[in-house]
Amino acid sequence: MRIKHKLFLLILTANISLALVMYILTLRSFSDGFNHYVENLENQKLKPFISALIPLYNAQGNWEWVHSQHDKWRFLINKHIQNLPRRPNNPEHHRRPRHDRPPPRRPPPPNRNNNLLVINSRLYLKDQENQLVIGNSQKIDSVHWISIVNNDEILGYVGYIKTNTLKTQLDQLFIQEQQRNFLFIALLLIFLSTLFALPAASLFLRPLNRVNKMLKQLTKGNFNQQLTIRSQDEIGDLSKDLNALAITLEKNRQARQQWIADISHELRTPVAILKGEIEAMQDGIRAVTNDALLSLQHEIERLSRLINDLHELTLTDIGALSYHKEKFDFCEVLRERIDAQKNNLQKSQLNVNVCCPHPPIELIGDVKRLEQLIDNLLQNTLRYTDKQGCLKVSLTRQNEKYIFIWEDSSPGVSDQDLEKLTEPLYRAEQSRSRHTGGSGLGLAICQKIVEAHHGTMTIEHSILGGITIIITFSSS
Repeated sequence: MRIKHKLFLLILTANISLALVMYILTLRSFSDGFNHYVENLENQKLKPFISALIPLYNAQGNWEWVHSQHDKWRFLINKHIQNLPRRPNNPEHHRRPRHDRPPPRRPPPPNRNNNLLVINSRLYLKDQENQLVIGNSQKIDSVHWISIVNNDEILGYVGYIKTNTLKTQLDQLFIQEQQRNFLFIALLLIFLSTLFALPAASLFLRPLNRVNKMLKQLTKGNFNQQLTIRSQDEIGDLSKDLNALAITLEKNRQARQQWIADISHELRTPVAILKGEIEAMQDGIRAVTNDALLSLQHEIERLSRLINDLHELTLTDIGALSYHKEKFDFCEVLRERIDAQKNNLQKSQLNVNVCCPHPPIELIGDVKRLEQLIDNLLQNTLRYTDKQGCLKVSLTRQNEKYIFIWEDSSPGVSDQDLEKLTEPLYRAEQSRSRHTGGSGLGLAICQKIVEAHHGTMTIEHSILGGITIIITFSSS
């Protein structure tokens, strides 16, 4: 089942459930409201009866007269509650001879008012002390009481048994009609929800369909795709992330293509030189001498260094290089590696100044990889710094960080080249060129080693005329 159909069923189910809940709640609310209306109506009908009881209570001072004067109690009920029609005055009735027997009394016609208070057994009376005066004590829990108040003084309570049934046919017809109306409204809501659920599902899925189409293009390698952001919701955020992903993939593809082209070019140069010199020896153009063999060996070593650097850089990219971290004196390692290149530094006539704090700084890291870091920085300085130049190296501690600064003298690089020195196989076009023999991978490998130690590496212009490499390590 497609997500469009699932969303359609979800919206339809939610709307049907909502319609049914509304129907049940509306029906319940109407029933409660109608019962409350009937209750208020009964309370209003009792007010004249209660008003008639007050003067009788004031005249007697208590409710004893109810038991001694039953006729008066019945009279008040018939007058104010049952509302029975009075018999008209008949003149012949007054002229009836006294010796005539009165006609037999007919039972009163059944009350067709169907008022909830016409049954006398449902009428109760209590005094101020809540003592029952009239009524069945066994049913007192279901009685609704109304206070008899005179001048803010409670004289007693009149109560009646509420009924939950509607006895008149008109009331029942009214309730049934309202139930039908509510049911019709609920069915209408269900029909309308069914009618609009599918278009709503299509509308909701439209941005997702655009996202899906772009994903299909990305899987085909078409990274030059961008979605139009039309909302600020989660789908809008997803579209932004997808646009960023497309840009990143395109950059990676271009970088990979450039990487392959640069590697091919770097490998082609020493291989072409080797091939040309060997062919020249084979054709007798060049004699096989020690100088010729040394030239071949130099090109082979250069090719070997390039292959090794490429291999190490690839390993750092895929995380395959192993790191065995331990605590060690970084200044001691730094001096050892500089002393190892003492002869090369003297040949280049470079003045080296190493500044380390006291007491020594202990760094947690992989000693071999950090030695490789120092060696690569030294090779970079030896290759690209003019003779009779200088190299200044310092290590300081600032709060919870170690700052390692490497500065060399001219020549420098442009601002544009400065940002790209850590890119693999990149060289500045002028002073830092290929004739020095560098592969363009040394600083790229340095950055990978620093990142593996959770540090940062930045390159700036040096006041000495060359470049300044600032490496920051965490002390923890």
